[in-house]
Amino acid sequence: MASNSDLEFIWEVMDVLPAGKYLIRLIDMEITIHGKMSGKMKVNRITVMQWDYVKVELSEYDMSQGRIVYRFKDPQQAIASTVSSEE
Repeated sequence: MASNSDLEFIWEVMDVLPAGKYLIRLIDMEITIHGKMSGKMKVNRITVMQWDYVKVELSEYDMSQGRIVYRFKDPQQAIASTVSSEE
């Protein structure tokens, strides 16, 4: 659950980096940031691979890093999520 100060967006994983980090890109724009997995995803051993769609929390204080909180199972689910949040 995101706190009130965190912003959530749908991102695409562009590259898997060493030390559990990811290079992720915002779907609508060409913004890329570094991201890491949240603790619950690590505990439940959810794997994130290149070209996966993920939900990322961004702190309003540091917009250059994010925390991956959800991995979408298929791209259609991610696209439907972005369309429903815009309405």
